[in-house]
Formats: sequence, C-alpha cells, structure tokens
Amino acid sequence: MKHIDKKIVWLCDLTHSYQTVAMSKMPLAIGFIAAYCVKNLKPEVTFKLMKFYNELQTEIKSENSPFLIGFSNYTWNNNLNIEVSKRLKELYPNAVIVFGGPNFSLDETNQLRFLRDSPWIDYYVPFEGEKAFCNLIEAILEHKGDLNKLKQLPIQHTIQLKNDELVSGELFPTMDFNDVPSPYLNGYFDKYLDKLVPLVQTARGCPFKCTFCYDGLDNSFANNMRHKSYEFLEKELRYIAQNSDPAFELYIADANFGMYKNDVEYCKKIAEIQSDYSGWPWAIVTSTGKGQTKRVFESAKITSGALVITAAVQTTDFDVLKNIKRKNIPYDEMVWLTKETKKIAPDAWSHSEIILGLPSSTLENFLTTFKDVVESGIDSISAYQAMLLPGTEMATNESIAKYNIVSKYRVMARCFGDYDWVNGPPVRISEIEQIIVSTSTMSFEDYLEGRRFTLTVSVFYNDFIFSNFFGVLKSFGLSVFDLLQRLHVSAQIKLPMVYSQFMKETKGELWDSKEELDNFIKQKGVLDQFREGVYGSNVVFKNRALAHSKYMDQIIDLVYEEVRQMITNSDTVLVKSIDIMDFLNDMQMAHKAVGTDYLNTEKSLSVSSFYNIKEFLPGAMPVQEIKKYNNEQKLTIKHDDAQKKLLDNRMRIDGGDLLSQAKLLAQVPLKKFLRRTYTN
Repeated sequence: MKHIDKKIVWLCDLTHSYQTVAMSKMPLAIGFIAAYCVKNLKPEVTFKLMKFYNELQTEIKSENSPFLIGFSNYTWNNNLNIEVSKRLKELYPNAVIVFGGPNFSLDETNQLRFLRDSPWIDYYVPFEGEKAFCNLIEAILEHKGDLNKLKQLPIQHTIQLKNDELVSGELFPTMDFNDVPSPYLNGYFDKYLDKLVPLVQTARGCPFKCTFCYDGLDNSFANNMRHKSYEFLEKELRYIAQNSDPAFELYIADANFGMYKNDVEYCKKIAEIQSDYSGWPWAIVTSTGKGQTKRVFESAKITSGALVITAAVQTTDFDVLKNIKRKNIPYDEMVWLTKETKKIAPDAWSHSEIILGLPSSTLENFLTTFKDVVESGIDSISAYQAMLLPGTEMATNESIAKYNIVSKYRVMARCFGDYDWVNGPPVRISEIEQIIVSTSTMSFEDYLEGRRFTLTVSVFYNDFIFSNFFGVLKSFGLSVFDLLQRLHVSAQIKLPMVYSQFMKETKGELWDSKEELDNFIKQKGVLDQFREGVYGSNVVFKNRALAHSKYMDQIIDLVYEEVRQMITNSDTVLVKSIDIMDFLNDMQMAHKAVGTDYLNTEKSLSVSSFYNIKEFLPGAMPVQEIKKYNNEQKLTIKHDDAQKKLLDNRMRIDGGDLLSQAKLLAQVPLKKFLRRTYTN
C-alpha cells in the first residue's frame, strides 16, 4: 500500500496502443474536468492527465500518489479501465476510484450489476463531469479522505453502491459551457500536441433522440444545447495551430456542427486561422447537422471546403427511421448539398454514414439506402453495423425482444493489448462490442451480404478514386449504383483473394458470447496474432487497403471493363465528334498513373492523350465536355509538395504497413494522396 498525497488527482482517458494508438484524439473530457476544477477549487490540487498506459506506469513508480483516480469510460477502453482501476485500488486502497462517461446503462438493474461486478469503483458520474468532480474533491478533502465517512451520504451528481443498493446523489442542472476553461490554453495538452489529433468542442447537447446513439438520450443533459463563445474558440484554435503537428486534421466533437448560427461564426474564425497558418486546418472532421442544410453548406464554403460535409442518414427507409426515432435531412436537400459542395473548392468533400441491422431493416432497404446516397452524389459512404450500446434505447431488453434482435461479440478494432504491470502479472485485455447480426426482418446471411456489398462500395466508390467518369455514365442515362452492383458480382470472381479473405475475417471475428471470446484471447500467442493483424482489425478498412495497395491495376481494369460494357449496351448516342472508347482507354492509362502505388511520393509518370483527361481526372464531368485536340497533350502525373509533406508526416506518425494504411484511409480520404496532373 502506498502513501496517499491529498493534493494529487489522476485523470485517465486511456487508449490501447499495443498494435497502434487506437484512439488518437486529445483526451478532451478529462482536460475539461481538470481545467474546471483548478478554476473553482479553493484548495490547491494538482491534476495529472494520462492518455497512454506507459504514462500511468511512470506515475505509479513515482513517489507521488493520488487521493482520487478518475477514468473516462467508453466502449473502446471500458475493460482496460476496469482491470487497471482494480489493480490501482490494491495499490492505493484509500484512493477514491471514479468512473464517468457514456458507457453506462441508464437502466438501474444494469447499473447495479456494473457496480456489483466492480466493487472497487467508488462512484460513477453520469452525464457532465466538471461540477461533479469538483464537488467530489471538496467532499473528500472535507472528510480527510475517509471513505467510510464519505459514503454515509450521497454525493451530488454521482451514483454509488451502498449496502448492495444503488445510492444516487441529486443531479446538478446543466452548466454554462462557457464556464469550462480550455485545457489547451491551460497547458494540459502540451505533452500531446505532437502525438494526438486536435479535438475541440463548440457546443454540448443534441436535439435529436435516435435510439441507437448516446447523444439521443431523452434528458436535459443530452438535449439542452449550449455553445462556446467565438472568442474562446479562436484563442484555442490559434494555440493549436501554433503548437501542434500540421499533419493532423482538426476534429470537432459536436453532434451537429454547422446547423446553428453560431457555427457560421465559428467557421469565419477558422477561415482566419487557415489564412494565418498556411491552410491549417486542411480538413475539419465532425458530424455535421441533420437540419439547416443551407447553413451547413455556408459553413463548408467559408472554410474553403475543409469542412467534411457528413450526411449521416443511417437509413432512407421511412419505417426504419420511425422505429429508431430518426430525422434525416430531406433527400432533395442532400442532393443539393453535395452538388454545391463540389463547387466550393477542388478538395471539398462530402460523406455519409448508414447502418446495417437496424430494427425492422432488411437487406433490400439497406441496399436501397446505399442507392439513394450514391445517386445523391455523396463522395464516400461508411456502412457500420448496428451495435447495442449500454445506455441507449435500442439496447434495452424491450427493444431486443420487440425486434427479435440476435447479437454476437467481437473485439473492437485496435482495442486490445498485453501490457506490463509494475509489480504483478501483465494486463491482458480487449474491448468487446456487441453487434446485431440478425433481426426478425434480416437473416444472418443477409448480414453477410450487406457486409460484402459494404466492401465493394469501399473499394470501388469511396474516396473519389473513380468518380471522374460518373458524369460520363450519367450522360448516357446510366446509373452509378448499377455499376457498383455489376462490380460487386465481377469483383468476387476477379479479386477472389480480397473477397475470400474479407468473408473469412468477417465470420471469424464474431463470437456467441463474451466468455468464449475472452477465453480465446487468453490463449497463448493469440494476442500476438492480434498485434500482427490476423485478428482485431477493421476488416473493411484492412481489405480496402489490401485491394488498393496490391491490386490497384486489376481494380482499374475491372472498373473500365464494366463501364465499357454498360456504354456499349446503352441506346443513348451523345457524341459523334469523339471516340468514347478511345477516350476511356486514355483515361484508364492515366488512372493507373494517378492511383497505382499511391504512397510512393518519389514516383513521377508521363502520359499522353489527344483528350482533355487532365480536366476529367479530378472529378465527374459530363461526356459533352470531352474535347479532342489536334495535337497530343503530354502530362506529368506526380504528387505535389503539399501531398508529399502530408504523406511523409502521416507515414512518420502511423507507419506504412497494411494496418497503418487501413487506419490512415479510415481518417483521411484517399483523394488526398492520389497523384495530380500537370501539363508539360
């Protein structure tokens, strides 16, 4: 047992880092807590923030020991937090252990089970944590760290186990977000500025009540919107721009950024910073709003297309939307938004998210949602599997029974590890998520086919890689989604290694119970295989990276083969002044120069054509805009200096192996890395 220092608080937002850093964003929640407590506490208290496991080990070896240890608890670090907190309680039995975060059921039966299973956790803080931690620290100091005395009375805004029963303290009202200082400006994140992606928050709350989402909880904390001041954000972003690695993009943690009047003003501040700091942030990743489409577009325009427009539709089926209490932007507005986004800047980007396995959803309406989003012109689509998240309405026993939900378990991508402990056996742990694999309206085979089609879209549609001829297809009255369906069939024949491996991994990652999965992970050598990528990867991103890095030439040939067949079979005759097949031959050649071995920044290629392929390579254009010149046009295809710098920095941060490429392409659109054309 170690001596307790009544002036030291440890705040942990741990990430797995056994294979690679799983969650590479700033630990914003614990930063807010530390900054708020320092501002409001009268006694002098020192806060130690820890993101990485080795930081925690270093602190344990030091002479300074905490009187309170807090953990930000999410699906991606829950089991790590539980195991580490148990061991810390053994080392510091008089230290108060506090958990907070969304990975906590709102059902009292499940809350009771959670705290009974982990009796060393003294308190759980639901919802906002700043005032709760401040109040708890004051109570601990007032009772001189005596846990027996402390637990005689409920502590405001906390839940604890007393005499095997739940005891809840009175909830604080929602707080003014402007009362929470910046952890960046207070220096708490200085040690992470060259290691972690900047993350800021301009607002708290979400007006929507989606049943599958933490933000959809029907309570005052989730639904009450509060915004930071423009001045606050500007100071914070300028500090980040001056001190962080410019290779990082900017993440905004808001649930619906862009749809509020405040967001337009925020984007004006961001534009000023872009002007002052060589275009940073070059990408702004967030969840853009599901309402006020014109305002979202205005926000993107102000930032020169850096703001990634995210139309998170989840499904376009009306009945499914009703069952999940979801409200989407109207389809015609989504079409308008994507079209206008492409006019903003060459690198402007739009993205959508859909979900496989939602209650009452079928394979047919899942594919229809894909079709709707593709035909809207969205640049990329992520298809996630429906998950049962603790604390959400969809995860309740009533919902599971109503829709006959069958779930399986899998290890979250990159969220596992075998970590040394200072004075005991290693911490061998993984994070497990619960995936819906069938319902009353979707069979397991439907689930597998939905996953297969997701891979097809990821390989052939996403990231702008083949969008340059979509306009040509549409000019002939042909459907891009029909092309994807053709590719889905032919690719399984022409790229058997990619699809067979994908299906093997998709089936192999699913387990009937947590216990079976835990037992498998504990077997000798299994975690080594996880580290090597045999298990535990995002199988879509991993196999997309495999396809693009190893089979790009074959992929390009396959796409052009299908496009030629579709045009040949079309009754539409649009252009007589050019030979469309000759044009496609030149485009195919240029496409290989642009995309093959795309991570090699030293590779420069030359192509020649009588057509204006330089204009077609960046994006979709109608066939009427094809031009044929009298003289052959010579082009150089290479990475520009900005691309070289970005790629070099990301390779330095993430590495260059297949798993690192998968992670990179999950964070940054492939379009950013494709070579560009220059006229000789």
